[in-house]
Amino acid sequence: MPLYRRGEIWWAQFKHQGQRIRLSTGERDLAAAKQEARRLRVQHESEAGPGGRQQGVTLAVLEQLDVERVERKGMDAGRPKTIENLHRNLQRHLGGEHRDIVTLTLPELDDYEGLRRAETHRGRPTSGQTIRRERGALIRSMRIAKRRGLIDRYPFDLEDLDTIESDPKDTRQAGKLWSARQIDGVLDALSDKAKTAGYDRMLRLIQRTGMRFEEFHRCSGRWVKPAPRGSGAASLLIIDEIGAKTRTARTVPLLAEDVATIRAMGGTFGRKKFNHALELASARAGLQGVLTPRDLRKWYLSAAAVADPLAAQRLGGHSNIATTGLYLGAEIGRAIKAGLGAARSATTRGHTKGPQRKRVGGKAQ
Repeated sequence: MPLYRRGEIWWAQFKHQGQRIRLSTGERDLAAAKQEARRLRVQHESEAGPGGRQQGVTLAVLEQLDVERVERKGMDAGRPKTIENLHRNLQRHLGGEHRDIVTLTLPELDDYEGLRRAETHRGRPTSGQTIRRERGALIRSMRIAKRRGLIDRYPFDLEDLDTIESDPKDTRQAGKLWSARQIDGVLDALSDKAKTAGYDRMLRLIQRTGMRFEEFHRCSGRWVKPAPRGSGAASLLIIDEIGAKTRTARTVPLLAEDVATIRAMGGTFGRKKFNHALELASARAGLQGVLTPRDLRKWYLSAAAVADPLAAQRLGGHSNIATTGLYLGAEIGRAIKAGLGAARSATTRGHTKGPQRKRVGGKAQ
C-alpha cells in the first residue's frame, strides 16, 4: 500500500469504490506506519464494503488480514512480502483487489488451477505446490475474516474444493549423500574471502544441525536455549512451529562453536547465499557435482537415522517416519543391495536340497 509523508507523519493512500482514499496513520516510524495503514484499510473497507454494504469484504482486505497474521506471529521480515505475492496472484485471476469475496464461486476456484498452470515463471510452468499455497492463503484469510465477524458466511462450502496435487519432486533439487571427507574438502577449499565472511562457520552450522535453508535464514540468538545439565550439549536450538517448514517445533543440540556462530552472525543469515562460493570450492576440491546446503542437511539426518531413526525424525522435523526412512536408505543402500543379492541367490537354489557338494569316488564330500 503506498505511503507518503506530510511533515513527520506517514499517510496511507489506496483506492476504494473508484475513489482515492487518504488516511493519516499518526505514525512517524515507517514500520509502524505500514502496520497501521493495513489496519486502517481493513477497517475502512469492512465498514463501507465494496458496494456500500456493511458486510462487504474485498480480496484486498483478505490480503491485509493475512499479512497482519504473520506480523503478529513475529515471522521474518520477508514473510509478509511472500504473503502479498500469493494474494496478488489470486487477485489477478479472481477479478482484482476490489472483488467482493461473497461473490466468489466454486467453479472460479476450481478453474484457478488451470489458469495458473498455463502461466510460466523462468520458463517453467507454475507448480501445483505454488497453486496450493495461493488457494490456501485465500481460504486461511477467509477464515480469519469470519472469526473477526467481517463476513457471516463463506461464499461456498470449502470442503467442495477439488484437491490440488503436488508435482513430482525435482530430481535436480534432491540432496546428494557426500561423505564427511568430501564435505570437509569443499569447506576447506572455500576462498579466503568466503572464510572471512564466515561462510565456513555457517555451513558447518547447517551440517551439524540439519536445518533447512529457509530455517537457517530465520535462525537467530532467540532460538538458542540452555541445555539440560549432563546432556552433553552446549545449548539447544529451538526451532519453533512458526519457523519450521512443516509447522512442527523441534529441538536440536548445539556444539559450543555453533552457539558462538549464531550469536555472532545470526542477524545476517537471511542475506546469505552460498551458491557461487560452493560452486568454486566444489571444483577446487575435485567434487563431481556441487555441494549445497541441502546436501549438508541430508548428511546430518542420514548419520542420525543410522543411529536412531525415531530420534532422527524429531531432529528433522518430519511428520512421517517414512520421510526419515529416505535418509536412512541413502546411508545403507549398499547393504540393502548386497542383502537383495544374497536373497535372490538363495531363491534360485530354493528348489534344491542345499548347496551341491562335490562327489569324490562316488561319495559326496
